[in-house]
Amino acid sequence: MSTEAGIGMADQAGVASTLRSPNRLKEWVLKRFLPPALMFFILLGLLELISVTEVLPAIVTPSPFTVLETMFEQGGSAYMWENMRVTLQEGLLGFLIGASIGFVLGVGIGVSTLISRAVYPFVILVQSMPRVALAPVFVALLGFGQSSKVLTAVAICFFPVLINTIVGLRHFDPDALLLMRSLRASRFQIFRKLLLPGAMPMVFGGLKTSMTFALLGAIVGELTAATEGIGSLIDVAAFQLRMDAVYGYIIWMSIVSLVIFGLMDWLDHRVVFWRDDARKTRLTDQE
Repeated sequence: MSTEAGIGMADQAGVASTLRSPNRLKEWVLKRFLPPALMFFILLGLLELISVTEVLPAIVTPSPFTVLETMFEQGGSAYMWENMRVTLQEGLLGFLIGASIGFVLGVGIGVSTLISRAVYPFVILVQSMPRVALAPVFVALLGFGQSSKVLTAVAICFFPVLINTIVGLRHFDPDALLLMRSLRASRFQIFRKLLLPGAMPMVFGGLKTSMTFALLGAIVGELTAATEGIGSLIDVAAFQLRMDAVYGYIIWMSIVSLVIFGLMDWLDHRVVFWRDDARKTRLTDQE
């Protein structure tokens, strides 16, 4: 085959790929967004049916259209966003502290048998406690300010990072470890070049879970005792039996949490880039 013919075939393949790309985009959009959109409208219809037929008390299940109307009003309120800022500040601070503690402890337990034997039983003991019930204790210790909410977030969110770090560090290729030892690599070099990179996908999985738990912990602390934050708004609206407002605040908090989770997922793919490269290589080999 001549060089010109080869180039011509490559150009034709490129054109064909370009022609197929709109169809691929359409197919991707349908697969990505059509199922959740259908589920959303089905759920909306079911909730409206429950509200109209009054299967449950109307005060508990307001019309979803009433909830959506209330959400639009809340979204245009600077007061709601100021309280959202307070909750996010507490949750993010609790996440940074809790994730740091979980990662450091996880590294210690994952690489040291002595630390694992000394610390891990107490970690399991703390995990088995109903940490949500500790929120009133933290309020009694630290008062009604943000410190008690941050501590509640720390108590709830540190364990996913801890356990994922331990599992990630202990899940490695034994042949690679033997190779590094044969090259007389130090323990720090083995940790930095083998154990830590291999554990990073698991660590980020724990971080994404921990982030949502931290926001949950902040809201739990605010529901216990607070004068600001989304939790306090939910508490006041529930006391006034304004369930449409309660659902509205919950949905707004869920939307913000989903956005933060998406940012964490984006950061995951940027930091642990070798995982995506390995996946693409495997797919290419299969083709």
